Amino acid sequence: MTGQTIHLRLALLAILLSAFGTLRALGQEKPVPGVINELTPDDFARLVFDWREGGDFKYVGDKPAIVDFYATWCVPCHLLRPRLKAIAKEYEDEIFVYSIDAELAPNLSYLMGVQAYPTILFIPMKEVPTIAAGLLPEKDLKKGVEELLLGKKPKADD
Repeated sequence: MTGQTIHLRLALLAILLSAFGTLRALGQEKPVPGVINELTPDDFARLVFDWREGGDFKYVGDKPAIVDFYATWCVPCHLLRPRLKAIAKEYEDEIFVYSIDAELAPNLSYLMGVQAYPTILFIPMKEVPTIAAGLLPEKDLKKGVEELLLGKKPKADD
């Protein structure tokens, strides 16, 4: 392998990590407000819902949450990422934003009803989650946070 090939591979790895890298330290027990927290299926069970136990959905978090189910090859998923980062920052004191590679968690994705990428779960504290598929505009993400997660009434111009 030439030096140029190694540099190209390292550059590609850096791009992928910046787009979909883990935004929380390994082994961290709590989600970080204001950023997208990358989850494994085990993290999902611990921070969102213990899907391995079965039964009705019961959110275990202490703030409402958005969960983004994405695929690394999915262009709309890449386009959604900056919108989710902006939402995480804007609502950092009110919600958590999570992300999970659906293809690395096929059983969880199936159980949560993921049929397309990206799929977003809006998870309020005590109600049933709402699912949305596709590349949502930022205004729709904000509307989901405001109405579904924070319980605010819709504005007259919506």
